[in-house]
Amino acid sequence: METQLFKPVYHDRLLRLISIPLLGFMYRHIGEPSPLIHLLRDPIYYIDLFIAILSVWGIWELSKFIIRQLDRQYGWLSNFFQRLIIQVIILYGIDILITIFITFIYNDIVMKNRRDEMYDIAFSFVIDVPVALLMLTIIQLFYYALYLHEYYQHQLSASTSNIASAEPTTRKNVLAYFGKSLLPVSLEEIAYFHKVGEVTLVRVFENQDYRIDQTLEQLQASLPNRNFYRLNRQMIVSLQAVKEVKSHDSGKLLVILNPGYEAFVTVSRKKASEFKNWLNG
Repeated sequence: METQLFKPVYHDRLLRLISIPLLGFMYRHIGEPSPLIHLLRDPIYYIDLFIAILSVWGIWELSKFIIRQLDRQYGWLSNFFQRLIIQVIILYGIDILITIFITFIYNDIVMKNRRDEMYDIAFSFVIDVPVALLMLTIIQLFYYALYLHEYYQHQLSASTSNIASAEPTTRKNVLAYFGKSLLPVSLEEIAYFHKVGEVTLVRVFENQDYRIDQTLEQLQASLPNRNFYRLNRQMIVSLQAVKEVKSHDSGKLLVILNPGYEAFVTVSRKKASEFKNWLNG
């Protein structure tokens, strides 16, 4: 159950890019008796296809807007049936009205003098409306699946964060290789740990790298969390090594380190708030 109302982001750009043209193509062809080869020779077919894709796009955007508004009031896990009933009534009701309106305007007004036969508006209730409702059902299933995916990803991230927040150990140094010898490196000397390929290195404030046997995952479980933070898959940084933090247009954070690192060091948008809280103590 949701302890707090979860508001998903819906990373759906690729899904929309693929699904909208595909659903538009299906929308145009369901109930079409003519062979595709004949349709391809008819210029009106391409106009019909464009309008079908445009209609699906409009229904999709409106549906997403309504779904996002409902996300602010009704969680799928805590209010499933209430959310389902409200969403179905609103979306299906609006979808039927929009479908009938578009079909009437397009076929009885815009294309009236361009077709060989008169369009029967009753045909909308037999084909267009059921097909539109089918498309809308598919769209809602997409977003329900995305909601569950993002919710459980959020829960997993929060669980990992809670585990990491418990102080695991009081270790004061790590063992690093200096040539063929091993030497203890004090945590106070360490600026950050970073990966190069499959090798884990520790960089001290004197800008010197040493190889260590532990993975970043093992280090994360044993380092004091008030002093070290896992920025991303490639790096764990010391609080004292963070020189500056800049915001990026994508929502990520760009971290400037001292000593400097050879590549851009970023914190994902998902972890940005947590990282700022860590910096703030």
